[in-house]
Amino acid sequence: MNGSLANGLNEGGDRSAPKKIVFDRSVSAYSERDVQCGFWVCRGRFWQRLASKKLYVLLFGLIGCILNSTTSYFYGTLTTIEKSIQISSQSVGIITAGSDLSFVLASLFLSYYASNRRKPLWIAMGIVSMALSCFVNALPHFLFAPNREELEAAAGNWTTVVKGPDNLCRTERLPPDCSLDTGNVRPQMVLFLGSFLSGIGTSLYFTLGVTYLDDNVRKDKVPVLTSLAAFGRRLGPLVGFSLASFSLKYFVHIGVDPGYGTSDPRWIGAWWLGWLVLGSVLLFISPIFASFPKVLPRAAERISLSRQASRTSEATATEPEDEERDASFRDMLVTVRRLVTNPAYVFNNAASIFYFFGYMPFFLFQAKYIEIQYRLTPSQANMVTGSVSLVFSALGILIAGWVIQKVRPTSRQLAGWNIVTSILSASAIVSYAWFGCSALNNADIVANSQDATCNVDCNCDFVKYAPICGNDGQTYLSPCHAGCREQFKDPNGKPMFANCTCIVGPQPGDFGSAIGGSCPVDCWTPFYLFLIAVCLNKFIGGTESAANFLIGLRCVEPRDKAISMGFSMAINTLFSFLPAPIIFGAIIDRTCVLWGRTCAKSGNCWLYDGEALRTSMNYTAAVFVIIGTCFDVGTWYHSKNFKIFDDTTDEQSGPEKETEMVSLVKEKEAQLSN
Repeated sequence: MNGSLANGLNEGGDRSAPKKIVFDRSVSAYSERDVQCGFWVCRGRFWQRLASKKLYVLLFGLIGCILNSTTSYFYGTLTTIEKSIQISSQSVGIITAGSDLSFVLASLFLSYYASNRRKPLWIAMGIVSMALSCFVNALPHFLFAPNREELEAAAGNWTTVVKGPDNLCRTERLPPDCSLDTGNVRPQMVLFLGSFLSGIGTSLYFTLGVTYLDDNVRKDKVPVLTSLAAFGRRLGPLVGFSLASFSLKYFVHIGVDPGYGTSDPRWIGAWWLGWLVLGSVLLFISPIFASFPKVLPRAAERISLSRQASRTSEATATEPEDEERDASFRDMLVTVRRLVTNPAYVFNNAASIFYFFGYMPFFLFQAKYIEIQYRLTPSQANMVTGSVSLVFSALGILIAGWVIQKVRPTSRQLAGWNIVTSILSASAIVSYAWFGCSALNNADIVANSQDATCNVDCNCDFVKYAPICGNDGQTYLSPCHAGCREQFKDPNGKPMFANCTCIVGPQPGDFGSAIGGSCPVDCWTPFYLFLIAVCLNKFIGGTESAANFLIGLRCVEPRDKAISMGFSMAINTLFSFLPAPIIFGAIIDRTCVLWGRTCAKSGNCWLYDGEALRTSMNYTAAVFVIIGTCFDVGTWYHSKNFKIFDDTTDEQSGPEKETEMVSLVKEKEAQLSN
């Protein structure tokens, strides 16, 4: 259409031929440039056809899916990253603080600065920032990953008959040369940088993307459209965890056989592979999203007609929400003051702080929790986390959006539903602590190996964790800890160990034997019970998020929507997303019963006390959710008169109460909403 306002309506609503619509500048703040699609050389008829709310919702949900995929992919590869660069869970929490720090800064300043400008272009720049973070996150593998020989030495394999394995009981073993151990600060710094870049992109996407949608559609359409977009975002963890499951099936050095399989705890999957895929997809989509105009043509026409109607009926003409005004620090402070003196807004955000704090360990450590509690492989844990539980979350938010649009509840009813769902969610979290695997006791395994007198002369202090299963049915930390002095392979190539002084043989006085890998345990029954509780909780949480989103959007003045979302995300990040991973990472580390030992420091944790982890993590999380419920009561009390939907009573009051222009506006709005 080359400069037209795109897809205008002919008289009588005929859409067979596009008509150029010219707004009366005395009542409209929008120019032709404001509604033009494309940028730079990407302009014209083809790009202008993309200016539709349906396509925006589709792309907004798609990008949200990919952005959430990056987060879930990081969570899904978490244990593998810990083993690859030998860091603790608390260190992982510090790395994620980079994202939270940039999120706070971007939410406070960039979201305000860009709130009255072309939002899709700023969102696209955030998408590019997220793509760069993906490529940065993959760098530690190419810069600092251990080579093949180092991995083989750590695994206790041998490449020649002369060399022999290094994890057997040896009285002549010497400690490692600690002068060569400089720690692993550099890969952590690279991951922190990647995390920092991702926070910028995530902030711009959420603070500006939702307000752009709300500004360009009728209020009665907002619940279902935002639910559709949120449904796409909720599918992101499904994609991310599935991609993590796929990547971790391959060894970190693709094409290399380490001598053990994916079920072995020493297995390090190709955690870097998914980052390259996600970053490439984000770079491909960002130009398309940047092509959306400052305001969609139909929304611009609707606002212009409304202003004309107001002018004709001698009503006070209000400025459009998206009218560009000078951004200043003083104006931002005035806006923030309006927000902090809004009781409903304050209570709602206080509740969110405690909710996010309580839900954080399940966002960040759920795949790791499943690995620890039920001895699933990283690939299995990611597939279960992504393909089962998160689907229920997506269904919850989709169904809730449809129900809200059909039932049209009041603001108090929505706030009351948040209270009910929060109580149910806290109960489900408490139930997580009941579903443990009694057959799996890592504390006994460690005591069996480290407190024994049968391996005191074996020099096992710096031997890497390489579990074996003795013929007595007990798991030992390594052949050295079991006192094994001989190793060979069976006809199938599986490692076997013999002459193990800590294992009772078949005959009195004989030494026992062992095979590689931990002894099998059956944890499927408690795992299925845990999975059912998680799915129910995810569904409940999905319905809650749909209702809470509308409350947060409607409890503030229309002009403050973008900055209110940015400010909410900033304070939630500052008080929840930033400290919670560090605190819960420390809680998880406190339940560790076997640390990997290096000269410089303790490495990553290999074994945890499952019972202590279940009780400490779940009960702590439930307490935070219950505190959040108390603040939700305050939100309910102050949410009496929020306008959730557009009023429809005026449309039924009869034509005698409307001017001719008002009737035209309503006819046009009905056509534009189709």
